[in-house]
Amino acid sequence: MEVNQSRAHYTGVTICDDIPCRETIEEGQVMHFKAFADLASGPSHLKVELRVSSPPDAQPVLYMATEQSYPNAGNCVWMAHAHQGISSYKTLTISNRDPHAITGWYYMTVMVNANVPTTFTLRATLHVEDMQRGRQRGGVS
Repeated sequence: MEVNQSRAHYTGVTICDDIPCRETIEEGQVMHFKAFADLASGPSHLKVELRVSSPPDAQPVLYMATEQSYPNAGNCVWMAHAHQGISSYKTLTISNRDPHAITGWYYMTVMVNANVPTTFTLRATLHVEDMQRGRQRGGVS
């Protein structure tokens, strides 16, 4: 992943409590987000959704890394392209069974190659399985 630091935009946004973060990004711009996940408290997974609202054919790329591999962009662990189409979206799911998963901060970078401003929504949710009830509860600490 190549990051042009001169055009990088650091939002300082921490995605938490399943509150979607809505941003508009310009061509070649880079936005950084982070989410904290406690994956040590039993079976759990961190779900990150990138949804595009306009233009529908834009394909932002979502990169994600743990705090150990960030900010070296070449060490990003997860990567996803949003699908084409209206309200297109892409979901990354990180399980505590994943060898790269950690309890701690996850750093997300969104890049776009569209030649027009692209509006997207990023949402992160931590799901912890309730072993007694077989249900899940959401929210990122």
